[in-house]
Amino acid sequence: MKKILCLILLGIYCPANIYMGKIQAYKKIEVRSEISGVVEYVQDKKIFSNIKDKELILKINDKDQNINIRYLKQHLKIQKSILEIKKDKYMKKSKIKQISIYDKNNEKLAFFESLQEVNTLEKEIEKEIRAKRKKHFYLKNTYLSKIYFEKGSYVSQGDLLYESYDLGKEKIVLYLSFEALNKIKEKNILINGEKTQYKVFHISRLKDQRRVSTHKVILYKESNKKTVFGKVVKVEFK
Repeated sequence: MKKILCLILLGIYCPANIYMGKIQAYKKIEVRSEISGVVEYVQDKKIFSNIKDKELILKINDKDQNINIRYLKQHLKIQKSILEIKKDKYMKKSKIKQISIYDKNNEKLAFFESLQEVNTLEKEIEKEIRAKRKKHFYLKNTYLSKIYFEKGSYVSQGDLLYESYDLGKEKIVLYLSFEALNKIKEKNILINGEKTQYKVFHISRLKDQRRVSTHKVILYKESNKKTVFGKVVKVEFK
């Protein structure tokens, strides 16, 4: 019965200007795929854990991109050599007075066509690299809560791949009466009786539909190693 009562009181006004709230991750992140393909790798051992250093969480097969990038780079190398040859011919002929303007213009046109080919190949390589990056999913300083696909599964564009939480900041959500909002941003925020770095991030102008006659207030601050997410705490404004 006591547990049920505590849950009811979370975020609700308590006697002596004391409020109960739960420390939560600042932001929930849902990642969807921008590209289709077969899942090649899943780091499912990291589910329900805080990932501190950059780590690959999920990878969609990028074999096609690797083949295309390798081919395009080989082709680009050849085209750059051809470009240098045409550039050299154009520069040399442009200085010879005996050569007609028509021939000079042809050499100039050949040079610019080769230059355009090089630029086009470079853009195609960049496009393939971007497509490859869209198939690699990394996390850092994040709590991984769920992965929706297993290795060998087919992913379509727009599918939800995984959910995570940004643990770089923490928040507490409260529901306060209109009277309690008076000069609230000017007050210190105490957690379990101790002054903190918490700041008022958001105050809803409208009354909450579920908690009648209250306004939603979000407090936030940078998190640290001592932060215990999910902990219920006592909040005071003084």
